Amino acid sequence: MPIDALQGAVFAALRSRRQPDSHVAGASALNRDPQSPRYSEDIDFFHDAAAIVDDNADADARVLEAEGFLVSWESPRTGFRRAWIERDGARMKVEWAYDSAFRFFPVQPDPILGYRLHDADLAVNKVLAGAGRLVIRDYLDLIFLHESYLTLGALAWAATGKDPGLSPLRILNELNRHSRYQPADLAEVRLTRPVTLQDLKGKWLEMLRTAHVLVESLPASEVGCLYLDSTGRPMTPDPNAAEFGALTRHYGQLRGSWPRVMRDDSA
Repeated sequence: MPIDALQGAVFAALRSRRQPDSHVAGASALNRDPQSPRYSEDIDFFHDAAAIVDDNADADARVLEAEGFLVSWESPRTGFRRAWIERDGARMKVEWAYDSAFRFFPVQPDPILGYRLHDADLAVNKVLAGAGRLVIRDYLDLIFLHESYLTLGALAWAATGKDPGLSPLRILNELNRHSRYQPADLAEVRLTRPVTLQDLKGKWLEMLRTAHVLVESLPASEVGCLYLDSTGRPMTPDPNAAEFGALTRHYGQLRGSWPRVMRDDSA
């Protein structure tokens, strides 16, 4: 299970304190899926306003200490806090930070995490993070997302909606530029199942190839959107399919929105 015992205990202690404006994001939310290939090494709490970061971090720390956790702070600065949390011989990093409230969907209630970013926003954020600094953890996550949720091309296309300064092709080029790893890099990742660099590289190259084909074939006027099926679920579009025109084009906005999906009940 990609949420380990220490992470689970921290989430249980803090779950009731999470709110839409103070939610779980990053790898710990992304890798909560039991099929994820790796464990996250930290927990990220994101906030819609920098002004509430410090108060939430301090209040969370008091709850953790009351539950028997040892909390050791690193050099704090306004709007960002980092601490090491320890209990029963296990140790991990927790961060409280501000992040833009511009997203595709509203923050989701979650039975384990309290509140978290929607899967689509977690995935798009991972692509943007990887375009800036693709470490091997991002590499593994993007391969998993491509195979189990949204393809790399669909994510790169949507990511420009959050960062208009990047084109989909620029994102793909940046991802490829950083994607060179050694066995020592993989050895540092806490995996849930064995993988090899050769297998990962083969998947990565094919992902990039199909991603380039997709972003070069989508209408330029729609860049930055997620494509949703008739149930409102994000999907990888096929521009040549007859149903392509019926897909919902969903764009980001402040605090996200739920799409209004039209159903045809006449059939």
